[in-house]
Amino acid sequence: VIYKMPRISRINKLLNNVVITDIDYINSNCISDVFLNVANSYYVRLLHEKNIKKISLSYELSNDQIKLLIKNYKKRYNDIPNLELIVYGRSELMVSKYDLFNTYSLKGDNYYLADLYNNKFPIFIENDYLKILNCECVNNIDKIDYYKSIGITNFKIVLNNESIDELNDIIMTLKKI
Repeated sequence: VIYKMPRISRINKLLNNVVITDIDYINSNCISDVFLNVANSYYVRLLHEKNIKKISLSYELSNDQIKLLIKNYKKRYNDIPNLELIVYGRSELMVSKYDLFNTYSLKGDNYYLADLYNNKFPIFIENDYLKILNCECVNNIDKIDYYKSIGITNFKIVLNNESIDELNDIIMTLKKI
């Protein structure tokens, strides 16, 4: 278990062994988070030179783009990057100080915002901030062997509001790998 810095933080000192969500917190012994939006080999190199332990790739990259990024990194720098990929979880789309729950006297923890297409975006309060998650959950656990074959060595599972049944399914899938 590794501590993840909040996306909005009042912490002024730099810490070791944390997941950083903002480039201002970069120091050695950190792990980058997807919010640094790492999407090319040049940025991977910058983070590698700053001794980042694990470099998390952006949610937005396709499998082909990931493969090309690794190929380009090896070609340019004659080195293998220490990459991490989220294989399960919903991405945070927005963090807000606005307290929707208090404004509308909402109680409990099973709320969402719906768009015109009836996509449901889970919402919840964490550390006094409203978080809005993507309506779609990434689930590439079954592709871990493929990712290993192209050079990714670290994998992350992001849990936010999964039910006990969903957690059991995730655990069972991981046990098969």
